[in-house]
Amino acid sequence: IEADKGHYVNDVVLNTGVILSALLQLYTSWVIADSIIGIVIALYLGWTGFNIGRKASDMLMDKEIEDDKRQLILDIVSAHNQVFGIHDLRTRRAGMSIIMSFDVELDPKLTLHDAHEITRELEYTLLDHFPNAEIMIHMDPQGDTYDTRHRVQGVHH
Repeated sequence: IEADKGHYVNDVVLNTGVILSALLQLYTSWVIADSIIGIVIALYLGWTGFNIGRKASDMLMDKEIEDDKRQLILDIVSAHNQVFGIHDLRTRRAGMSIIMSFDVELDPKLTLHDAHEITRELEYTLLDHFPNAEIMIHMDPQGDTYDTRHRVQGVHH
C-alpha cells in the first residue's frame, strides 16, 4: 500500500513538474527550468524508491521496532505492581502488526490462575498502546530466569 501511495504521489509530482516547466518556458525565457525541474524530480523519485525499499527490507529482515516503542513496552510491564522484572524482550514487525515476546518475573507462590491474570492484564494494557500486536508472555518465578532458550550468548537481556 505504501509503495502504491508513493507511486501515485510520484505521478502527481512528475506531472506538476512538467506543467510548471512548460509554464516557466512559456512565460519566461528561462530554458534551463526544464532541466532543473527534471533533476529535482529524479532526485525525489530516487529518494522515494530508496525509502520504500528500506522499509520493505526492514520488514523482511524482522528488524526490531523503534527504541521508543520498546521502551514503552518495558515501562508498561515494569509499572505493574506484581511484576518483579522483565527480560528477553524481542520485537519485530509483520506487516501492520508488531510481534512482541518477553519474560516476566512473578512471585513464585502465585497460583497459575493468578499468574495468568497478571499476564492477561499486561496483555490488555499493551494492546491499548499497540492494537495490532501479537503478544507472547513467558512467566518465570522471581529470581529464577534460567531457561534453555538462554543457551545462546547475548540472548538473555
